[in-house]
Amino acid sequence: MKRDIQKIIKEKILILDGAMGTQIQALSKDIPKEAWEGKEGCNELLNKTASNIIKSIHKAYLKAGADIIKTNTFGAIPWVLDEYGIGDLAYELSFLGVKIAKEVCAEFNTEDNPKFCAASIGPGTKLPSLNHIDYDEMYKGYCESIKGVK
Repeated sequence: MKRDIQKIIKEKILILDGAMGTQIQALSKDIPKEAWEGKEGCNELLNKTASNIIKSIHKAYLKAGADIIKTNTFGAIPWVLDEYGIGDLAYELSFLGVKIAKEVCAEFNTEDNPKFCAASIGPGTKLPSLNHIDYDEMYKGYCESIKGVK
């Protein structure tokens, strides 16, 4: 039986995991150089090339008591990924980030202690207010990423 998060938050405080980026940095020695595909710093790429690392981070947070884990998709938006030449992977990396988080949640989920996955989408590195990107391009990019996290 699937429990409704809206009911659960009325019963208890839910714990959200911590930062993904700093955990990836902490595990940097365990990430094979090839996993970066020459795009060091593009954490979302690891959803595709080193999912075991992302899974281990999610598992550590759940073992520590988190009820909700955020996907590794904060920068999986086209204008951020374009900085690495892979803006066209926004949907795929978003989709994989959710898939990984859901799989890990399923491993830890119980009827008495359900686990949840929350999509994480950041503002990115460009702002319309500073003329880095126009609103239409930003909207289109968010739509692409959102399709992946559905």
